Amino acid sequence: MSDSGFPYVSLGLLAMLAGGIACSVTRIRRSQAMGIVLTTTLLVGLGIWSAIDGGTAWQRDGLCSRLGMDSGTGWMMGVLCLMDLLIVLVAPEQDLRRGIVGGALILSAGNLIAYAAHDLMTMWAGWIVGLIPFVLAAPRRDMAVRSVLMPAVGSVLVFGLALLAQAMGARPLTVSTLILVAVALRKGILPFHGWVVRAFAESPLVWIMLLFNGHLGGILLLRHEIARHGLENGLVEIAAGIVILSSIVCSLRGLVEPNPRRLLGYLFIGQSGLVVGGVLLANTEGITGALVHWLVVVIASSGLFMLLRILESRISGPDWWRQPQGLGVSAPRLAAFFLLFALTLAGLPGTLGYCSQELLFTGAAEHSIPLGWTLALTSALNAISVFRLFTQLFLGVPATRALPVPDLLSRERWPLAIGLTLLIVTGLFPSRVMRLPETPAHELGTPAQTLGSGH
Repeated sequence: MSDSGFPYVSLGLLAMLAGGIACSVTRIRRSQAMGIVLTTTLLVGLGIWSAIDGGTAWQRDGLCSRLGMDSGTGWMMGVLCLMDLLIVLVAPEQDLRRGIVGGALILSAGNLIAYAAHDLMTMWAGWIVGLIPFVLAAPRRDMAVRSVLMPAVGSVLVFGLALLAQAMGARPLTVSTLILVAVALRKGILPFHGWVVRAFAESPLVWIMLLFNGHLGGILLLRHEIARHGLENGLVEIAAGIVILSSIVCSLRGLVEPNPRRLLGYLFIGQSGLVVGGVLLANTEGITGALVHWLVVVIASSGLFMLLRILESRISGPDWWRQPQGLGVSAPRLAAFFLLFALTLAGLPGTLGYCSQELLFTGAAEHSIPLGWTLALTSALNAISVFRLFTQLFLGVPATRALPVPDLLSRERWPLAIGLTLLIVTGLFPSRVMRLPETPAHELGTPAQTLGSGH
């Protein structure tokens, strides 16, 4: 461990948090929100540069010793900042006026705190910060708070119980079990998937995307090294089986779900289950595949969520999706982006999604042949679900009866194009991306103390 000298991380987090609060209580322009996110991105980028110079050692922040980064967490934080840029550029004007973007910046600050945390207590603080927008919105959007009560607040409370049990000297198996329950609540793993899908259907879509797409549950599993603590007791095998079962159930449920929000909720649970399952496999291929798939899910699902939010802002009526719309006639670019992001999540060859799922299948087959086939089945079911949603929204009616909607604007088109290009280029030339998660993937298989122990 070494000091970075300049407090890049803490200043970036303060800028994001203060900017989010300012956006929530006052009406600001899109350019001002962009300035906030760019400032944080620049500071995080400088911190990443410092971490790369330091090799694999943890670079402690110069202002707060509980924060910092290494080369492994640095690139993840950089991707999260790029996701924030996408949100600010693509979000409809009504989300700026209603404070949705301000709440999104607060949620992003919570995610970044959790990734930059040097110990589990600080990571827990990041989870708590992520609840602030929902609490502040309680008087105006009571349904938004109720719909995330169990998956978000419940996971924070169970995570706190795990920290309390660890401080009181409880057995590692007890702490690991509590952490697995917290992760299941956070990720919507069976039997908690219903609450998460309801949150997708009822809450502000941008907030839900950041709350669950930060993948804080997967990072918690890596930091706590759950695979090592639960391996001797068979806990990992049981947890991996539940995660895969959850992915299959959600994939099957998505085949018949007509509501786009709920369908994307089921799709997200299935995809995030692949990330958690890869971490629980505890082999190099599985963990590397999980971390690469983390990158795929963050970019591709963010693109899908923002495209759906664009459609919601341009089409009136709560149940506009019940009949085929034929939106591809008047919005062909929107349709093309939606299809490519969706198929990337499903593992389209030529994209990074194909590479990540290939690694996950290899790691799962090394652990168990039936487990590998199960992951392949989940991927196929997800592909069917997203293509069915695409046909419902963008095809299905004659061109003369298609619902006219504006196509993507320039400020919406270019950020989405950059994200899609990144997924395609890294899929065609994946060697450099595969090297990014090498260190955490190999370190998990070597004896070490958890971050919560202070080492």
